[in-house]
Amino acid sequence: MLDTLNQQQTHEIMAPLSSQITHVFWVAIQFRETEQVCISLNSTMLSNVLNALTSSPNSKLIHVSLQTGIKQYVGPFLDPTLSTQLTPHDSPFIEDYPRLPFPNFYHDLEDILASYSKSLTYSIHRPSIIIGASTRSYFNIPLTLAVYALVCKHQNYPFRYVFQSILLSRSCNSFDRCGVCACSCVIYITFV
Repeated sequence: MLDTLNQQQTHEIMAPLSSQITHVFWVAIQFRETEQVCISLNSTMLSNVLNALTSSPNSKLIHVSLQTGIKQYVGPFLDPTLSTQLTPHDSPFIEDYPRLPFPNFYHDLEDILASYSKSLTYSIHRPSIIIGASTRSYFNIPLTLAVYALVCKHQNYPFRYVFQSILLSRSCNSFDRCGVCACSCVIYITFV
């Protein structure tokens, strides 16, 4: 099993593959108690993998696709301290909005990729809803809601849930470009 937080192990496993890997689709995310801890863990993982894959003169890596998410536009809403201070961007979200003035591990990951821009290209994808197949993930919420909705429909009960009023009162999935919207509507399947 690869532990991308372990620099030596990552190098031992990934460096021999550097002449075979041309594209990386980075969807690995560690959520922890504060955004600062998230920054440290997520930056370490991406840096360890990129360093291992680009350390050889025979490296074939040409592109990295980074999946982040809606925190780009609303800020670190999972951080218990920072979430009380957030002022998100107005909807519709504009891809070129400046960064919000809060720590956000997405920014650090983007900066790491930018530091490799002379040797590879990268793209950033920011879906607002991610459906995952993990027993330990926030990304199971949409699946749970889908099952609950089916039970409600089958039993002829009204569909109610805790975030319903929040989502109905906000436009949280609006973007300035059709291409960005189409990208955000793709269902990402994650395995952890």
